[in-house]
Amino acid sequence: MRTQLNRRYILRGAGALIALPALESIGFCRFASAASTVPAAPSKRCVFLSIGFGVTKETWFPDQAQTGNDYELSEGLEPLARHQSDITVVQGCSNQYSNEAHWGSTFWLTGANRYSVPGQNM
Repeated sequence: MRTQLNRRYILRGAGALIALPALESIGFCRFASAASTVPAAPSKRCVFLSIGFGVTKETWFPDQAQTGNDYELSEGLEPLARHQSDITVVQGCSNQYSNEAHWGSTFWLTGANRYSVPGQNM
């Protein structure tokens, strides 16, 4: 048996399609197949800090000999003491093309060569 597809069927289907996300948000998610009773783990985040005028190594970075979560905080990192177990300090990385005082901050996370010609000098 063939059902005739008319405007009314299309509008009814479009209304259901639009209403489904709203129904899930107000608590009607028990019918949704993607509903889960297991709480999601907190997401992990990655933060990179760039300080315009720079920092002194003595007051910012912890001693390189100390590894793990029990490192001694430096003077610059003391405000983050309550988050110490959640923070990983990475040091010793460099980008040979971002070593200029004024233009280096533009390329500090890219690894790009500022002087290269696109398509060449890769």
